[in-house]
Amino acid sequence: MIYIGQAALMVSVLAAAWAAAAGLLGARSRSGPLARSAGRALVATTVLSGIALAALAWALWTDDFTVRYVAEYSSRAQGAAYKLGAVWGGQAGSLLVWLFMIGAMAVVLVATSGRFPLVLRSWAYGFTGLTAAFFALVTTLAANPFVRLGPGEVPPDGLGLNPLLQNPWMLIHPPALLLGYAATTFPAAFALGALFSGRLDETWVRLSRRWNLFAFTFLTAGILLGAYWAYIELGWGGYWAWDPVENASFMPWLVLAALLHSSIVQERRGMLRTWNVSLAVLAYLMSIFGTFLTRSGIISSVHAFGESSIGTWFGVFLLAMTALAVAAVLRRLRALRSDASLTSLVSREAAVWLANLLFTGTTLMIFLLTVFPLLSELTVGRKITPEPIQYTRVTSPWFLGLVVLMALGPILGWKRAVPRALVRATAVPLVLTLAAVALVIVLGAHEPWSLLFFGAALFAALVHLLDFTRAVRTRRAQHREALLVSVAKLLRFHRRRYGGYLVHLGVVLAVIGIAGSSAYRREQVFEEIRPGARMMVDGYELEYRGFDLVRRPTHDAAQVRVVARLPGEDTALELLPEMRVYRRSNQRTSEVSLLPTWWPPSVRDLRRTGEDLYVILAAIDPRTGVASFQVLVEPFVNWLWLGGVLMLVGLHWAAWPTREEVYLLADDLAGLAAPAGA
Repeated sequence: MIYIGQAALMVSVLAAAWAAAAGLLGARSRSGPLARSAGRALVATTVLSGIALAALAWALWTDDFTVRYVAEYSSRAQGAAYKLGAVWGGQAGSLLVWLFMIGAMAVVLVATSGRFPLVLRSWAYGFTGLTAAFFALVTTLAANPFVRLGPGEVPPDGLGLNPLLQNPWMLIHPPALLLGYAATTFPAAFALGALFSGRLDETWVRLSRRWNLFAFTFLTAGILLGAYWAYIELGWGGYWAWDPVENASFMPWLVLAALLHSSIVQERRGMLRTWNVSLAVLAYLMSIFGTFLTRSGIISSVHAFGESSIGTWFGVFLLAMTALAVAAVLRRLRALRSDASLTSLVSREAAVWLANLLFTGTTLMIFLLTVFPLLSELTVGRKITPEPIQYTRVTSPWFLGLVVLMALGPILGWKRAVPRALVRATAVPLVLTLAAVALVIVLGAHEPWSLLFFGAALFAALVHLLDFTRAVRTRRAQHREALLVSVAKLLRFHRRRYGGYLVHLGVVLAVIGIAGSSAYRREQVFEEIRPGARMMVDGYELEYRGFDLVRRPTHDAAQVRVVARLPGEDTALELLPEMRVYRRSNQRTSEVSLLPTWWPPSVRDLRRTGEDLYVILAAIDPRTGVASFQVLVEPFVNWLWLGGVLMLVGLHWAAWPTREEVYLLADDLAGLAAPAGA
């Protein structure tokens, strides 16, 4: 099976290379047969990379330790789920998964692009094939997962997956991120196709919209899952540390967010064309940059794969694609100019333009801070790594501006806002927001930035809810419908608008969760606590009841029993934090235990809404049971996870096409279809 996988991987290089060549040549010559051949080659690439992926999975499943990758990332005692997770747990495996995902989405592209303009379709096939060929080549030559060990090198058992990755959330976090990264290929392919073909109208934007949403959705899911994994697995009580690899996923997310907003302006007014093609390509380049950063070893990160030769491959490819994109944009700069112009700074298109500046400015700030160790080494001879607080201080004003614009953008009119309508839409939300901020100050909240973010987020939520309420009331008056019927039909027939509202409300919850948990987190350390002793933390009463020594297939664990009583309640709940030692690697990990408080005990305890009691076993003496604990109270943190889920629901709803959108796209394609022979 290994030889079959190796052969399939090698042939996939040829198939992807032919897809690139046939697509690009077909676009230049406007040849239908070449375009169809490129499409078939992309399908072949998917099949071949799928065979290679299946072969690697089979080697892991059957404990074939003659394969170096299996010996390094799996073991006999490793559970079936984590044997599957080992497929993407190492560098070579993750690149193979990325290649397969590009191919699988390319099959969807081929299946749905039959009515696309020939030249645009050909360019899209060509650039997709070019990316797939690069990944296939790197996986074959520089990071091959099928390398065999010599006869005297085969171990009786493998090292096993990194213990920190043996977590259920890590089974879906990496594939979600990889899917998001891979999906950025397709908006970029459409944008480059538009630039090279000269078809710079709104067609490519409409064709790529759902690819943008797809990439953005999976990057959102990947970032959210990674944050939750860090929160429950790393034992530090946080979920975001501005680590370079975290930043590598966040930067394309910001760029895609900008693109999703600015593409609406191009569709509606024909403006921001240069912005949109640049953003589509930039999101793709940022995904490649993140991979380069993760695998080159040039910047230290707890998530990185370490220094390897493929960093050079990705660096060269990144520079080449950047040069190609810049040349294409400069070549079409005059043609990208819009006939329409900005008529008022108080308009929806002006708000989107300003949001684009904030999105890209934030991305630039994060980029510069991320590569600052390299810049400092070049200038002063040593690497200086910015602290997380420096990222927060630099980016907070930009994020605050985005939250305010999120409130105003949807209610501003196109071309020019009507002042009376703007006042009517914001007066009540503003008064309620000021009252709410005054209330939380009275209840004890005084941290300035958290108050600003809370106020801006609440204002945005109230504006959106009031606007939706008015729309429901208007529809009921026009159609004489029941309340729930009007709500359902508004959501059904205006998916794009109100799906966006759900995303914005999810952002509101996430912002409140981040601001609250960052500003009002409490922490206390208890050392040398004996069984039977009690601990008090911010109103919580904890009793240490004892411990158990547990032997599991891959590790030994000391599991302690802590009974906690919530403030204002008599019910006692048991928490089971533990400390593990993995036998194969002798690595120690600490497994935290959480107790969530979803509803506050009283009005004066509003800060406990969505709160977690977070207990970490820091040390234990297995002879006497004397233990040390780190206990944290994390207010509002669960608002972040709820907000993330709501964002994903809204993105799914916005991506589902309405009947009118289907007809509009069909008309566009029919009007732009090439004459006979295309």
